[in-house]
Amino acid sequence: MSSRSSLSIISIILLIVTLSCAKRLTLSPEEILRPEEYLEELKKIKDMKIIFSINLKKDDETISGDASLKINGDETRLSIYSMGFLISEIKTEGNSIEVKGKNLNKEKAILLIEGLRNTFMWWNIEEMEIQKIDDTVILRNSWRKVFLEGRSLIPFQQHIYLDRSFTITILYSEPEVIRSSSINNTQSLWFPSKINITIPRNGEIIIKVKEIEIL
Repeated sequence: MSSRSSLSIISIILLIVTLSCAKRLTLSPEEILRPEEYLEELKKIKDMKIIFSINLKKDDETISGDASLKINGDETRLSIYSMGFLISEIKTEGNSIEVKGKNLNKEKAILLIEGLRNTFMWWNIEEMEIQKIDDTVILRNSWRKVFLEGRSLIPFQQHIYLDRSFTITILYSEPEVIRSSSINNTQSLWFPSKINITIPRNGEIIIKVKEIEIL
């Protein structure tokens, strides 16, 4: 066997080993050229479970705890815990809402749970338009606007306009890889692990994501 043939075989073996050991991120936005294609994959996600720590800041008061948010189609359940004890729970399904716990009326509960749902499932925008400005991709409709990094397609900011004087501002940071095998044989999804939500007259919500499961 010639030395050239030996080198060719060794090169092929090294290539096979390299490919078999590489970490495949089949939903990694870096591998997708068009934002439309990436968003179509994300829209296949209908059910999620998110575990996170939550800090509610208003005036000089801070309330800390842990929370679980389950999204199952049009049904959403938010459970908030303090020192391991369930203190509040909100469940919505269609137009119905159930609220249990203290310091939560239905108006605040709807605002909170809809804000969280739109925060985590940021890609679900009805009648969406896609705009590209420099290194930023903007998803928008008449009352929502989501800003994505142009290369990674990871969100870094969102605005929800409820009326002219009431805008919820959401800031995303510290993206991490989330594993899943439930969407078109997808193995992973990049998602921000830290989220700051500012709600006018209701203070600031700081979220640190601990776990996301795509059901």
